[in-house]
Amino acid sequence: MRCYFNGCLNAAAPASAKCAFHRHRRQCHEAGCRNQVFARNRCVRHGGKRTCVHPGCTANARRNNVCSRHGVRPDKRECSVPACANLAHRFQRCISHGGRRDCRITGCTTHARSGGFCWKHRHSNQFPSSPTASTGSDTESSWWSDAKSSDWSDAKSSDWSDAKSSAWSDAKSSAWSDTTDDVDVAALDAAILASCLTLSTETQRHCAGL
Repeated sequence: MRCYFNGCLNAAAPASAKCAFHRHRRQCHEAGCRNQVFARNRCVRHGGKRTCVHPGCTANARRNNVCSRHGVRPDKRECSVPACANLAHRFQRCISHGGRRDCRITGCTTHARSGGFCWKHRHSNQFPSSPTASTGSDTESSWWSDAKSSDWSDAKSSDWSDAKSSAWSDAKSSAWSDTTDDVDVAALDAAILASCLTLSTETQRHCAGL
């Protein structure tokens, strides 16, 4: 046995005329009707929805007790030029009386319709779109890579050479003892670190990684 309601192909639950999905739905009080109740114990077809109050109209009411056909429509602005009944756009004027927006293409006076362009120039590439965030990010990362490689090359060729010679000379003078052949490792590291502190930031990073 199938469910009581129209259009439902589910099997009725045991000891019930309705399926498990419709078990809490009520049926219309109109005799012989198998529709579900919408309001006031009746389905939409039998008075569950209010009808339009307009004389002779039997459509369902939607807003303010009237149907969509007889509802109050918002007043559309008309052109401010006397005796003109066209719809107003910009400056309370229609397109013919100065309310249009001209195409962005230089020399074109046609009304713009989409994206600031007229229909003829709608696919124009005269004004390319702004670069996306990803493009800007790629440009920034590329610039930073080039800058790092250029700065580090200069640092290696000049600062690092001076740093090695200066640090090594200071280390020899302080770390080596005149009476012994042993090397004071702690003093050598301190001397190299002190020399690195006087260099540029990129050179200091390289020293720290040694």
